[in-house]
Amino acid sequence: MPLSTSERYKRDPAFRELHKKRVRLAYWRKRKPRERPSPEVLRTDLNAQIVLPNGRTVRVPIYRVGNVAQILGVSTQTVRLWEKRGTLPEPTIIIEGEDRNSRGYTYDQVRLIYDLLPLLNFSDSRDDPPPKPKRKAFSDEEEYKKAVEEYEKAMAAHRYDHNPFSRELKRRWAKLVYGIRPETYEQLMAEGEGA
Repeated sequence: MPLSTSERYKRDPAFRELHKKRVRLAYWRKRKPRERPSPEVLRTDLNAQIVLPNGRTVRVPIYRVGNVAQILGVSTQTVRLWEKRGTLPEPTIIIEGEDRNSRGYTYDQVRLIYDLLPLLNFSDSRDDPPPKPKRKAFSDEEEYKKAVEEYEKAMAAHRYDHNPFSRELKRRWAKLVYGIRPETYEQLMAEGEGA
């Protein structure tokens, strides 16, 4: 008598992996494509002053986590989780408040996130975190501890940033200087030296 699907899933690792791939593919096929919101959501009333190495002070628009969440069309908690996991790079501006400080993104950083939003529609198999070791699978305590250590190292290396959106965002983010586009920064530096 052939095995039921659930029994085969439990016993056959190849069938289990195939099933997971099918479920993932079905998820991405059903998923509604994320559309870029109107540029109107990029307006902000907050500004920060950045002092450049040449002594010049520039005002740049900044965005709190809530503004970024509105632009991305997700909850504020989702943005915080993405920051914690490394999907979004850390904000560079600290906004001082009466009761607590918060973090902020510059206009160029938010514009970069906004421009790359369509990449959230593409899946990548590397989004899957490494499998967590199960205690039952190990007879020796030392082997289990070693497997847990390897898992934790793999999780630290994984950082949930193996999707096209995050990879491209981090690549371009690294080129920003003080959260400002390199060409704008160079122009501001040249203007300061000429003054």
